[in-house]
Amino acid sequence: TLPVDQHELVALMAPRPVLQEDHTHDLALLKPVKPIQGGIPYLQFGSSGSVEQGDDILVLGYPLLISDGRRTDYDVPASVSGSISLIRDAEGIFQLDCALNPGHSGGPLISLINGEVIGVIFAKDRRGEGTGYAIKSQVALDFLRQMGV
Repeated sequence: TLPVDQHELVALMAPRPVLQEDHTHDLALLKPVKPIQGGIPYLQFGSSGSVEQGDDILVLGYPLLISDGRRTDYDVPASVSGSISLIRDAEGIFQLDCALNPGHSGGPLISLINGEVIGVIFAKDRRGEGTGYAIKSQVALDFLRQMGV
């Protein structure tokens, strides 16, 4: 159970002003919201260097969130499990075998081996079902460091 009310978490997902963007890796640093009393639960970033093809993963997101920010009756966080199907080191991405939807973009890719964030979801392959892509955690962390975060 999360220590923060689900409606507060949904409010955190509302559109925020963009402070900085990395168009190459489809990343953005957003302006934070006012702090929630007691803080916001967070996940630990891990090393994407130890990930292997076939590793089990979990993706978190809001898969039925309408892209213009409106919400459906299904505006609750959802998880999808799958596996790493290919590691593209030269591109800094993982290819995933899991059922992604548009609301998963920007969500964490979590290793089921250690529970750490090993990437950030950025795309679904529209040529077929069940294939998605995530930027490796190291790429996301490098972006955050460049931004002074």
